[in-house]
Amino acid sequence: MEAYEADHARWRSGRDIAERVLAGEVSGYNDAFSEMTSFSDMGALGTQVGFTFYAPSLVGATIDVHGTDVVPHEVKSQLKSGKLSTKQMPKGRFYETYQDYVCGAVLRVANDLAALLPVNAVVVTAVDEVLDSSTGRMAEQALVSAVVPRETLEKLDLERVDPSDAFTNFVHRMNFKKTTGFVPVEPLTADDVPADLR
Repeated sequence: MEAYEADHARWRSGRDIAERVLAGEVSGYNDAFSEMTSFSDMGALGTQVGFTFYAPSLVGATIDVHGTDVVPHEVKSQLKSGKLSTKQMPKGRFYETYQDYVCGAVLRVANDLAALLPVNAVVVTAVDEVLDSSTGRMAEQALVSAVVPRETLEKLDLERVDPSDAFTNFVHRMNFKKTTGFVPVEPLTADDVPADLR
């Protein structure tokens, strides 16, 4: 009987949260996040995800991505003789790989949020500690920021799309150079979201 009562209480709590989410209650969104585990397994994508609830139809997220150390600096290949060859990864390939990682993290967060909440769009910003040339110190700055509409996201084949190429489908800010990587950008806000998505 105790097990049944505990299960029934969990069911009632989940139903209550679902009803509040469907009614567009921001407090329901918060409770849904605390109940969900999809954002607790983000370790491979970043260190943490923070959320902002602009309106029932619009939510924002900021993901602290891992630095460039997440990408290997070497490329290994097998020679005709069968020996293993190790070379430095070319700079262009290294930065393009890091760009795909950052853009993929943004897409993953946007997709998870759209699956969890009945929103029209998600504003996602990826941040990392980078050198602030004005102070000479490391500071958290935005690398990529995008407004991802649910309708557009649902049309993408996320299994096959190139993460960085996918951003042509969204309003976004990204300043990327193949030889030096990301240049910090100003994050997008709710004001940058088209009125029909708010």
